[in-house]
Amino acid sequence: GNSQVVYGYERVDLPKKEGETRPWRHISLKEDEDCVCELYPGIDTIKKSFHRAVEKYGDEKYLGHRVITGIEKKTNPKTNKEEEIPIFGDYEWQTYQEVFNKVEPLSKAMTAKELYANVVEEDETHRMMGIYARNSPEWIITDLACANSNITSVTLYDTLGPESTEYIINQCELKTICLTHDKIKVLLKQKKDEKLPTLQNFILLDDVSEEEVKACEECEIKVFTFHDLIKEGEDLKVKLMNPHRDSIYTICYTSGTTGDPKGVKLSHINLICPGSALLKVKVELLQTDVHLSYLPLAHVMERVVCVTLTGKGAKIGFFQGDVMKLKEDLAVLKPTIFVSVPRLFNRFYDGMMAKINDQTGFKKTIANWAISKKLSNLEKTGNPVYKMYDKLVFNKFKDAVGGRVRFMVTGSAPISKDVINFLKIAFCCPIYEGYGQTETAGGSCLTFSEDGEAGHVGGVLPQHELKLVDVPEMDYRSTDVDDKGNPLPRGEICF
Repeated sequence: GNSQVVYGYERVDLPKKEGETRPWRHISLKEDEDCVCELYPGIDTIKKSFHRAVEKYGDEKYLGHRVITGIEKKTNPKTNKEEEIPIFGDYEWQTYQEVFNKVEPLSKAMTAKELYANVVEEDETHRMMGIYARNSPEWIITDLACANSNITSVTLYDTLGPESTEYIINQCELKTICLTHDKIKVLLKQKKDEKLPTLQNFILLDDVSEEEVKACEECEIKVFTFHDLIKEGEDLKVKLMNPHRDSIYTICYTSGTTGDPKGVKLSHINLICPGSALLKVKVELLQTDVHLSYLPLAHVMERVVCVTLTGKGAKIGFFQGDVMKLKEDLAVLKPTIFVSVPRLFNRFYDGMMAKINDQTGFKKTIANWAISKKLSNLEKTGNPVYKMYDKLVFNKFKDAVGGRVRFMVTGSAPISKDVINFLKIAFCCPIYEGYGQTETAGGSCLTFSEDGEAGHVGGVLPQHELKLVDVPEMDYRSTDVDDKGNPLPRGEICF
């Protein structure tokens, strides 16, 4: 982009190698300073981070879900059949201490029953277990229980498809999968077809019927329930294995562009570092923050957000399970942070522009005047707030996401400059745009809130350094320049 904000500097102290640039680092790092790592001194694993949070914020609310208050019968227009639709009420919360009181016994039960698979790779043994469910308190508790006993969680998600799911289960030799009942049918079919030879156990994170249990037993799959394991673990005296900073915390699979999904091994410190980087670049995270978790926890972006907010003692509320009803969840939860992707932000933009275009006369004139003034001010100062115009036009848009959002984050795909600038002034808050990969544990680059120029992903974050390397077979060169002689790197990171 044409941003005038300085994001980083080149490591001129290092020799330049043929076919690549010198490494670049974040502007906040001094030349003799190491890249940031631990969020807090000595806190270098997910287990330590969670235990510290419990110690400091034990009585504070942590994980919340919306309670079902009734059932409504509606006709499905696609099938023309009557369906029972749950009615969701307010959020019900578990404190940090209450979550710990489930994590600890669950860890003990999983360890005592040896529900993990021992997978040997390069003379090192990894203990692995699968998680296959949508975001929920039980998902986080199960993942924390794995981290609490040095078990590597392997995440599965629907969009992979049955063949890729089968591939992952077999590659990781998974013995046990923690899942919700809606995932049982597909896995049992694969088990019946003798495609999942290592699979032996299911841990049900939600309610399961007697028929489903019977179907599992017929396929020689033993069924445990989340709550029964916790209850059983309360009476167990089991020594849990502690992870170290380089222990593999999770394996996240990406669909990749070709062939089978690619598994990315991420250590505990890999997931701790991004939170440290955010604090270093002055992205303010507060203990009072509230986050709506709806992006899949199976992907690294949402995982990093939840790990970081857990370390801060913040609140994480989960969506009701339907992305089309996200506005209802936002209105009830009233988050202070909103992390999303361009697909949803574009939907917000289209809806707001339609409302503005539907206005007539004086109201439309005022709205267009306010948009013009705020966009001009944003470009000059980077400030998305203009109290006079916000009161007249924009506060109702802010209220659509709960009315309390302090900042937003977008990533995973490019977003139009016009869209992001409009959303900044409409929601009256900064929107950070980032770039990252599963391989880098999420964010590698991030914009500054004071940068009024959109259309780029900022500079390298301070948990690592970044350089460009030639890819001759694709004709990508680190020496590429535009018609004005400016550096013009090309490839997937350039939007």
